Amino acid sequence: MHISFATSLFHKALHDIDQNDLEKFFEAERDESLTLEFKSYADSKSLDKSERISGVFKTVVAFLNSSGGLLVWGAPESTPSTTNLKSKICTGPLSPVLEYFDRDVLVSKLVDSIDPRPHNIDVNPIRINGGYVYLIEVQESSNKPHQVKGKGTLFSAFLIARVPNTSALGTSSI
Repeated sequence: MHISFATSLFHKALHDIDQNDLEKFFEAERDESLTLEFKSYADSKSLDKSERISGVFKTVVAFLNSSGGLLVWGAPESTPSTTNLKSKICTGPLSPVLEYFDRDVLVSKLVDSIDPRPHNIDVNPIRINGGYVYLIEVQESSNKPHQVKGKGTLFSAFLIARVPNTSALGTSSI
């Protein structure tokens, strides 16, 4: 049986993780990996709503096209790693997303924005200090490659997860 990304990190099922678990998790410095990515709401304050959620869609697609993973949207603000200048470290207070998305609504938004339609995406919205942290768990897709849909067209690149960030590949690279 496959152990979920949330279970391997938090030692409990995705929907059992709560505010206390997240705060304890980020007491230590946390580094992103191929299967773990952080998006801070504070880091994206200069972006409009559609640009913020676009980054979430791109990360989900990268996980679908790679080995899957867990996205923490509302993670602490990142700081540069002292050991790897291309990497970022997250630690400290959470940076909750101000807008609430019902679990089913967010999953529908993700699925409807990706081609081909993915499966095995799960979300746990956790209420935190007037906002929400979203744990988005994505299993590797058996129907690769996926793309984020644009306005009437598809983006021209396929996204995959690579440390330290998501990379775009053309069709010749897949």
